[in-house]
Amino acid sequence: MGLRALDPERYGELRAEAVPKVIANDREFHRMAKTLEDLAFRADPRPEETALAELLARLVQDYDDRRHRLPSLPPHKMIDFPMEQRGLRQAGRVLLEAGGVFPVRADSEMTVPTARSRSWFGARRPRRFSARSKDEALFIPAALAPCYTACGAEVLINGKKIVVVLPAYNAEKTLEVTVRELPEIVDERILVDDHSSDATAALARKLGLTVEVHPQNRGYGGNQKTCYAKALAEGADVVVMLHPDYQYNPLLVTPIATMIAYGVYDLALGSRILGAGALRGGMPLYKYISNRFLTAFQNLMMGAKLSEYHTGFRAFSRELLETLPLEENSDDFVFDNQMLAQAVLAGARFGEISCPTRYFAEASSINFRRSTIYGLGVLKTSVLFRLARWGVYRSRIFRFPARPAASGLD
Repeated sequence: MGLRALDPERYGELRAEAVPKVIANDREFHRMAKTLEDLAFRADPRPEETALAELLARLVQDYDDRRHRLPSLPPHKMIDFPMEQRGLRQAGRVLLEAGGVFPVRADSEMTVPTARSRSWFGARRPRRFSARSKDEALFIPAALAPCYTACGAEVLINGKKIVVVLPAYNAEKTLEVTVRELPEIVDERILVDDHSSDATAALARKLGLTVEVHPQNRGYGGNQKTCYAKALAEGADVVVMLHPDYQYNPLLVTPIATMIAYGVYDLALGSRILGAGALRGGMPLYKYISNRFLTAFQNLMMGAKLSEYHTGFRAFSRELLETLPLEENSDDFVFDNQMLAQAVLAGARFGEISCPTRYFAEASSINFRRSTIYGLGVLKTSVLFRLARWGVYRSRIFRFPARPAASGLD
């Protein structure tokens, strides 16, 4: 979506209308929100109505976000400053996304909450909206998307369904804090419990996750195989794999999923090495050194330029997952590395973002012996990759199935 400038006089009128209503009292505040709500749920809204509703929403939200933190600032400063910070106001002009609307799945049904879900909406009778047919789409202004995803609306990134998968084993202590920080753009959350001895599965169900439990322990790689199969069966367009041990920041699901949803990359990694935060986050020195050695070795052998291959935070396109022979991979920890090697050989486009890491007592981490076994597996995978690239020998993990016709991979 492009940005267009809003007429300065019209912006001034809107701001003059918005500020006193926000400050005056909650009743006027909620009336204003109600007007935005009515505009938001018109099917195929006119661009000007959408733009005005979006601007008013931003004005109200920016003011509400900042008034408690900076009460000494005058209202116009509280609104203008954050808009400038977010790139929505430049050189005195207010920029709006042209046609700045999010598509909502046509067969979804939305309910405005009866309780106060955000500062905009007061208690009132729930209202339900749905498209008249599956061929008709509903649209909501971009600025209102966070409010309605909290109400159960299915808001998409670039029309893509985002599914987060959490391969879990004895993750009861860290699961809830991980899930609570997942952003609202996630359409479905799937947890696969690898026969845990604690209450991981029960807690996941309580938190509203889709849960699959292995009748016996299949290993880390076996867990991920189930994760991806289930996500694809649920219609995922983008699959984000996140460890539920809170070692990685769940808030970064939005940017990493966006990299895939807009077709920029086929695979994106949350790197602990970019930004030099791994050691500060508590990564043991021996793990850091082995990470750097193995990464340098693999980059040399595979002709890639990744900052690391060993992160537990990744995003994949549906097309890539359907291309890779995942069932041929190990059920152990080296599954992760084999998967990346397969993606490189398949010609996938890789992207990376910096992801701070946390090492603490409850965070899952393999011991030195298992780390050594994993390291040897990485070296073996790299050699097999090079042999496959040279055409000397193609291991079963590099024998790709027929690719779907719609696959964008080379």
